[in-house]
Amino acid sequence: GTLSPMALGQGFIYAAQKLGARLLSNTTVTGIARRADGHIDRVITDSGDIKTPRVINAAGAWAPQIGKMVGLEIPIKPRQGHIIVGQRTFQITTRPVCEFGYIMTKLQTGGYQRNVTPEMEAFGVAMVFEPTEAGNFIFGSSRRFVGMDTSSDSLVLRAMAQRAIRFFPILKELNAIRSYVGCRPWTPDHNPIISETEVPGFYIAAGHEGNGISMSAMTGKLISEIVCNLPKSVETDSFDWGRFKTEHTK
Repeated sequence: GTLSPMALGQGFIYAAQKLGARLLSNTTVTGIARRADGHIDRVITDSGDIKTPRVINAAGAWAPQIGKMVGLEIPIKPRQGHIIVGQRTFQITTRPVCEFGYIMTKLQTGGYQRNVTPEMEAFGVAMVFEPTEAGNFIFGSSRRFVGMDTSSDSLVLRAMAQRAIRFFPILKELNAIRSYVGCRPWTPDHNPIISETEVPGFYIAAGHEGNGISMSAMTGKLISEIVCNLPKSVETDSFDWGRFKTEHTK
């Protein structure tokens, strides 16, 4: 199935507000203050301080910036990706389709050789195709490390189109109407960090790369169980901050 990330996000906000949460939009975090014993004391923003004993760092690709405010070097890097949106047309497929190379490029699996052009290999291009409820279609994708650059690259878009046409030749007859670019929060072992840390009151829920939407509800459940010291719904050792902290703690 498919869903709208924007609608899901608004749904989470609405549900949280019904439970008493307060949303501060257009507010930038500029620092985090700690007590003498090292425990979180308050969050400093450009709209004033927020007194709180706990902070959950769910800032995605920006999580390292928040981590530095409490002395943690979080090994999350932005991994850029492009998507192309096509015109409204007849139904090409009834469900999302992706090639196996999509998983290979995501996990950076060694010891393989894909039958792709040098450009496709350099840009991490692999075919993923999805119809939309509006009658359009979207396809991708690309993966590369270029910092927080979110500008479209025509060379990457061309390589993506060529790869998609390899699987769906009919796309040569259709129009692309726009493209967009985002930065996925990548971790070295491709698993997210959903965990408490050695900084008392500071938690991390980030690093999902391209799985943030699909794992969002479970991530919220797990981090709430961790914060409230409740039994965990699933094993979380693979998501624990401890796997990184020895080399990334100041």
